[in-house]
Amino acid sequence: MACRDHFGDEILLSMLEAPAAIWPAARVEVCLRPLLRAVRIGPFVSTPELGWRSILTGPLLGVLANGDRIVSNTNQPVLEDGTPIGYPPLHNHHVHVRKDDALRNMRRTINNHWFESHGDYTDGPSYGIGAASTDGYATAVPAGYCVVVNEAEGIDVEAEVNDVRVRTPELADPPIRWYLQLAFVLTDAPCRPASKAWFRFTTSVTYPDDWWIRYDVPNQPALTWWTGEMPTAGTLLHTWHHSHRLRYGELLLLASSLPELGFSCSRYGITAVRGDYALAKNLTWTRDELVRRGRVVCRTDPASPSAVQIGASAREGVAAGRYDRRGGLRCSAWRFEKGAPWTIVALHAPRWDATTAHVKQHSELWMYLDEGSDRSESYLPDWGADAMNCQEEGVETAARGGGGGGGGGGDGDGERPWWLSLVPGVHPAGFLQLSEAADEPASQQRGVSHLVTVLGGAATLATASLVVAARRTHRNRRRREYSELTGCG
Repeated sequence: MACRDHFGDEILLSMLEAPAAIWPAARVEVCLRPLLRAVRIGPFVSTPELGWRSILTGPLLGVLANGDRIVSNTNQPVLEDGTPIGYPPLHNHHVHVRKDDALRNMRRTINNHWFESHGDYTDGPSYGIGAASTDGYATAVPAGYCVVVNEAEGIDVEAEVNDVRVRTPELADPPIRWYLQLAFVLTDAPCRPASKAWFRFTTSVTYPDDWWIRYDVPNQPALTWWTGEMPTAGTLLHTWHHSHRLRYGELLLLASSLPELGFSCSRYGITAVRGDYALAKNLTWTRDELVRRGRVVCRTDPASPSAVQIGASAREGVAAGRYDRRGGLRCSAWRFEKGAPWTIVALHAPRWDATTAHVKQHSELWMYLDEGSDRSESYLPDWGADAMNCQEEGVETAARGGGGGGGGGGDGDGERPWWLSLVPGVHPAGFLQLSEAADEPASQQRGVSHLVTVLGGAATLATASLVVAARRTHRNRRRREYSELTGCG
């Protein structure tokens, strides 16, 4: 049953204090069915000149309930009739479904990828309105498994969507009127709880205050690595990856510690370090040596393209060039005990835009795990990860990377998203009030009471600043420990 047939079960009654120039005529609708729950926010209007939209909501109360069992999630921009919008014209830079987790003492500002979608999740060459490639915005839990909801009152959404078109004389009907749509498919069949682990590079040396925790990569072959231990015993079910593909070379997940790899910078041919990345005499040899010495769990699938070449279309405002796509990973079976080591190696290469010296990169790996629990957990092993720079004799090092251009793929260049400075001193900037559907059966009255949209405010910025500071302190301590152990600090 398609949610587009049922939006309107609950509808916006009023919105206070949101300037029309920022969010004109916005509304929120939800679709509540026994096995289908969705939220649609909008409309938003984008043009080639003014196309970046940032959205941060308050708790999505009543959309999901404790005990619900999710088998898939889809987050994407759509037209009013539910037709998905491909990339290009709209870059679904990211949609983060965040959730509190009191059991693990994680606020949703930290546990902020409970579910997610990114622009490079699209699959295949198609683009435009109704593109088949948007099927990639759906994340399915492995068959026979589900994500069991707990603390449903602590779920919210943070999203960034930008219009990547260029203005041309031939461009027809340039404004796009779109909505942000989130959908959860549930099951009432027996299923095993799946947990989610999230691995990412820790706080950047070069960009320590970057809002999105991106790190620096150059326009030449390079590598970055980080390592840690699994927080629980379990079995790998499924992995997927997000990166900015213009500098994406390859990704390795090794079930090996650095001592097990016999790792030292000189042994692996690493000659220089520039903040967040390292250079090697022969990067292919360095990669092959890591593969030879380590136990490979996942590595990039070369048969799955991580970008698509699209020709120019003046009428559609599409610029000729390469656009991110999902790519793929090849993984082997992995059963692990609590404390089992892992090492991730991200290899960088200038796939396009080689003239830009530095870009801000993501290399994020997610996995679904069976940990034998009766509930679904969210794990952030990156909190225990070490980002290594070598400080050995003969290895050139630098405390910070040189320069720092903005990222590709629609990234903003600022230190924080612009919705934090749109309405200085106003908190909240907008309040969206939802009604309950009086004509729905009692079993489907989920009690959606409100959804707060925050476009600015000191409280949000202060929370994020504390998060960044905590990451930086933890990172520095782990680096000191690692330097004492191996001589690469």
